[in-house]
Amino acid sequence: NLVVSFGLRYDYFDYKALRIADLQNPLGPPGPGSGTMDEGDLAKSKKFTRVSPRIGLGFPVSDKTQLHVNYGKFFQRPDLRRLYVGYDFLAARITGGSYYPFPSPNLEPEKTTQYEFGITHQLGDHTALSFTAYYKDVEGLTQIFHQTPAFPQAYDFFSNTDYGTIKGLDVELAMKRTRHVQMNLKYTLSYASGTGSYAQSQY
Repeated sequence: NLVVSFGLRYDYFDYKALRIADLQNPLGPPGPGSGTMDEGDLAKSKKFTRVSPRIGLGFPVSDKTQLHVNYGKFFQRPDLRRLYVGYDFLAARITGGSYYPFPSPNLEPEKTTQYEFGITHQLGDHTALSFTAYYKDVEGLTQIFHQTPAFPQAYDFFSNTDYGTIKGLDVELAMKRTRHVQMNLKYTLSYASGTGSYAQSQY
């Protein structure tokens, strides 16, 4: 009576952009010809591969009660506006200093690890009550990073520096269609906390 669902997802991320080759010397090492950005100061963006396993278990405790357990990893790329930048703008922000962050194709995919446990109990022939508790770890969220030391001066760009956790409980009462009436009631209680509220909370 045990039901097992297993999945495996493969992701390949290739931003096809140019990134700063040396974060400490974005305009080249100190010396003659430094102070301006050229192709030699840039390199191709990294390619990222990720494998995400997901597994779910469901089994009956009795003829009216069922339990389920889920576990999974999930990846997603950062927002495009945090990845891509015009290179004249990029050079201007580096020489201008750290007052304005700029996008970076160095950003890695953000990772979520999720755990879920639930129970469903049949109250009658047409009504069921279910409780589902979940917990999520979110790593590699986008946030402003202050690069120092750096030549000609310190600057800010977006990097994978934030972390968050989400936990909550879903309660649902479902009634199948009976005498032309169908009902679904759901209440969700959720708490989210992290090192930053959004990508520019360190601005």
